[in-house]
Amino acid sequence: MNAVFRNIALTYADHEEEREVLLAGMTCAGDQRKKITHVLLVDDNEINLEIMRNQLTALGFTTDSAVNGRDALAKYQNTTYDLVLTDIEMPVMDGFGLVEEIRRLEESGLKAPPLLAVTASEFDLTEERARTSGFDGYMLKPLDPDLLNKKLDTILCSGS
Repeated sequence: MNAVFRNIALTYADHEEEREVLLAGMTCAGDQRKKITHVLLVDDNEINLEIMRNQLTALGFTTDSAVNGRDALAKYQNTTYDLVLTDIEMPVMDGFGLVEEIRRLEESGLKAPPLLAVTASEFDLTEERARTSGFDGYMLKPLDPDLLNKKLDTILCSGS
């Protein structure tokens, strides 16, 4: 199945069983997933950072963290990350500003890893707004490890 059509079908799948069937044909996930080990986690709330850091560590990831977009951008420019998870609303530079700067770096030849927005409210962001803002997708807080794995499978297999 074409990756674009698979992603559309995944978006509108009504039941978890449908999603599993659609994801079953994706064979790249295992090999690609091994490439994701180092995560940049960005959130201005220390409690949220600690919770997400613990969740990601339990999944086998190593993490670096930043409390705003400007600090995250400085770390991003000096370290190679396999995934960036960023809050949207932060002081100094918000998540939208951070992803805009990372995409600008990508235009100059630096390949960006998957970029996911992480927000506390469904009303803050939609999948469409996340994508038009430069993100590869978004997730709600607290992180759902299973959903994170499925999103990464979808992003990595579709080449988004």
